[in-house]
Amino acid sequence: MDYIHLQTEPIRLDELYKQVLASSCGAVASFIGVTRDNFEGRQVTRLFYEAYEPMVLQELHRLCADARRQFQDIKHIAICHRLGLAHD
Repeated sequence: MDYIHLQTEPIRLDELYKQVLASSCGAVASFIGVTRDNFEGRQVTRLFYEAYEPMVLQELHRLCADARRQFQDIKHIAICHRLGLAHD
């Protein structure tokens, strides 16, 4: 099962965890990106994410399919990306 979601509200990690938890699996691997305070020596004061959603969703589904081809034992994949103004 693949859960792919774009949203403007804060991401609830507990809800994502529920999407991938399986009693037949012994681990959940995750990546959580955060906003850093600088980029190329300049202070980051704010970060705004925008996307052409149909294209992003298509590409994320393709990435899931690629991962499943490479790692056949994957049970569940959850990808959630926040759009809009990123907060601390």
